[in-house]
Amino acid sequence: MPDKPSREFFKQLRELEFNQAPVIVISGTDTGIINKAQELIKKRLFSTIGSFETILFTGEVGEDQRALTELQNSSLFIPWRFLILKQAEIIFKAYSASAEKLRNLRFQFAHRSDQQLILIEYQGTISKKLLEAFDPHCLHLATRDLYPEKVEAWIQECSHKLGLQFNSAALHFFVEHSPPRAAYIEQKLQSIKELTDPATHRELGLDQVREVLFPGLGWNAFALVDALFDRNWPLIKGELERFNPLSDSYLLLLKLILNRCNSLRKLMIARECSMPTADLVQLMGWQKRHEFLRKKLLTQFERELRWFHRQRLQSLYDALLELEIAFKGSLHPQQHALAFEQILLPLLLKTAEANVPGGDPNSTAIAKGL
Repeated sequence: MPDKPSREFFKQLRELEFNQAPVIVISGTDTGIINKAQELIKKRLFSTIGSFETILFTGEVGEDQRALTELQNSSLFIPWRFLILKQAEIIFKAYSASAEKLRNLRFQFAHRSDQQLILIEYQGTISKKLLEAFDPHCLHLATRDLYPEKVEAWIQECSHKLGLQFNSAALHFFVEHSPPRAAYIEQKLQSIKELTDPATHRELGLDQVREVLFPGLGWNAFALVDALFDRNWPLIKGELERFNPLSDSYLLLLKLILNRCNSLRKLMIARECSMPTADLVQLMGWQKRHEFLRKKLLTQFERELRWFHRQRLQSLYDALLELEIAFKGSLHPQQHALAFEQILLPLLLKTAEANVPGGDPNSTAIAKGL
């Protein structure tokens, strides 16, 4: 599914003549594609030139001057050099607005060593003046996001090439939590292939996808919110026990719970006034979501509304406000968990005795039992 400009760009990379090669620039929203480009270039350099030196710039302070200096340098021992400039929008931030700086930049790039290949990553829209300063004849790919309705098809296409298959829950979680960027999706799928048991590649599940999309210790805040509104105590307890103070935040969790409350309130209003489906999609902000995901979310929220009626939602809003004031005020972060468990958790689990240890979600035993 790569678009025509992307296919043409990689075709030119594969056919590139290294002697006096143009500067290569990747700009736009999906600049993660630079990793694929640099691997292709390295393989071609090694097979065509042999040994070469790689120099990487990552957007640190002062790297504009270091980069310009390196343009004029050459290695005493290894003739060919591969310069990779990542986050060029930071490195050359001050150049677009200065005619003098642009002239100097153009001069430095025009008089660079012949035995160099330069790859530039520029996140966002690059100005024509800056692009021409790098090289009037540069090889430029302006990337863009996938259309939202194309994300699932791209995941399936890439998965098929890698020999991966997902169950429906894993696939829809991947679609829901992936930015619409082709390179990002390719990289995550490659990570899934490398980090999972090959025996599972024909039936990958939700947990395996979560571990790659949200790596490291700590809870999965999205899964925790789903479990809270589903009143699934075992899942809630499991996620809360994974809390990592270095990466997790109860304040962020409050925001996600507030977002869910707002979604349920909107759906409640829509149902009360018999809102047409098209207007409901607009109200819920689901215009860019796949039809399957809309139906899935609607079914999920309808089920939650059977429990979270107007009065209970109002109680949740009151508790969220109380906790937000406390969390942003004098309450120490080490006390956030206990406050959450004593104030908000009982409201979410109230009367769900079958799911809660001890059968009394209003008691402080919940907090002590975690």
